[in-house]
Amino acid sequence: MATTRDDWVFSLIEKAVAEGHRCPTNPEIAAFLCTHGHPIASSSIPKIMRHLVRSERVIVHVYPRNWRVVIIRTGPQAGNATMSRPGGGEALMIIDQAERAKHDAKGELREQDLHVIERNKAFR
Repeated sequence: MATTRDDWVFSLIEKAVAEGHRCPTNPEIAAFLCTHGHPIASSSIPKIMRHLVRSERVIVHVYPRNWRVVIIRTGPQAGNATMSRPGGGEALMIIDQAERAKHDAKGELREQDLHVIERNKAFR
């Protein structure tokens, strides 16, 4: 049974995978957590996603225009992913355990830094 915020988010992503839906947006995840007794701001969702990556439960592919594809690494949906980005395209960033470890070794990147990195990659 899902009890922590991380577990609730993971279960929501698993459901999206099973139903062939896109990965929920940060506001959708925050609203879901609020309905399950875990009030949280949508700006805090990236931290939960980082926890899921560090614990090797997911890999996250970040695309332009507020789209991410999450690949499940554990459980019955292991190896499956949320819906692909319409029109395809290359991910701006792939966040997996190795990528998180590099950032953790250097010190956590601030959220503003990640937005700048993503914006710069979009203009290459």
